[in-house]
Amino acid sequence: MGGRKPVLGGFGEVWRIPSCRSIWKILAQMRSILLHYLTAVGGPRHR
Repeated sequence: MGGRKPVLGGFGEVWRIPSCRSIWKILAQMRSILLHYLTAVGGPRHR
C-alpha cells in the first residue's frame, strides 16, 4: 500500500488539481446534468 491508484485516470487528475477553474467546470457540468435529469424524469411525471 505505497501509493493510491486512481480508478479513473482523467477524473482523478481533475480532482488532484486544486484549481478553482476546474472545480467550477465540474460543478457546472454536474448542475447541467442534474437539471437535464430532473427535466427528463420530472417532466412526464408532473403532467
